[in-house]
Amino acid sequence: MKNTNTESNENQLSIGALSRRSAILQSLGAIGTLVAAKTSFAQTPPICPPVPPNLVKVVESEISKNHGHDFLIELSDLVKAGGQVLDIQGDSGHPHTIIVSNDQIIALMKGENVVIISSKDASHTHQVTLTLVEREAPASVL
Repeated sequence: MKNTNTESNENQLSIGALSRRSAILQSLGAIGTLVAAKTSFAQTPPICPPVPPNLVKVVESEISKNHGHDFLIELSDLVKAGGQVLDIQGDSGHPHTIIVSNDQIIALMKGENVVIISSKDASHTHQVTLTLVEREAPASVL
């Protein structure tokens, strides 16, 4: 008479072996799929999205009653020049200047517009509205 415990143990071993074998085969199938995917990926690389342009933060100006005056400066240069007299003459035949304080630079960095009254030259002043924007950096900067 056979020992039922032995038969039971042998069945469990063979079921366990089948389970392990199935798990190994499934793993190998997954690896084969990964290898196939990697091979097809190597043959046809994905199309990468375009690289965004390098942007630079600049301070633009809108000048009231303008007749050739202009002011445009990179934020980093404005930070270095904070509190100094800045020229807005542009193509005009006479000068005007503005002074941008450190508090005004901070306001620009927070996204606020800053309004400054220019120096009085040629018997008048201008209201200068400064705005921080992002622009594509010139090729010479890149």
